[in-house]
Amino acid sequence: MLTAPRVGSIGAGAPVLFRDLPVGVVRGVRLAEDASGVEVSIAIDPAYAVLVRANSRFWLASGVGVDWGLFSGLSVRADSLGALIEGAIAFATPDRPGERVAAGHAFELEAAPEDKWLEWDPTIPLRERPESVTTP
Repeated sequence: MLTAPRVGSIGAGAPVLFRDLPVGVVRGVRLAEDASGVEVSIAIDPAYAVLVRANSRFWLASGVGVDWGLFSGLSVRADSLGALIEGAIAFATPDRPGERVAAGHAFELEAAPEDKWLEWDPTIPLRERPESVTTP
């Protein structure tokens, strides 16, 4: 579950991305019970659920970022073409992943990523290693 003040162009069926790869989908969007914001229900493919950790960060990945500096010139950051067209949610997990979370865990949905989130490069095995079997 993701919570935010606004949802932008995100709707049911929008992709949830990790490293620009679809790993889940938005199931639905609704107003919070007190109408103070919105709640976005997402489903992560079970094969990728291990990527979602207590310290993961989620953001709206629909748009283009433009920065201009007198000495640095023009810098443009665009999300994937699909995200530009239909809207998407992206997430990242830090290099030191936190604890795994259970279904229903709530995260804040940010309007844009912090630069450091885009630099995170964790190593998270997607498959659990089988425990060693010893024979007597």
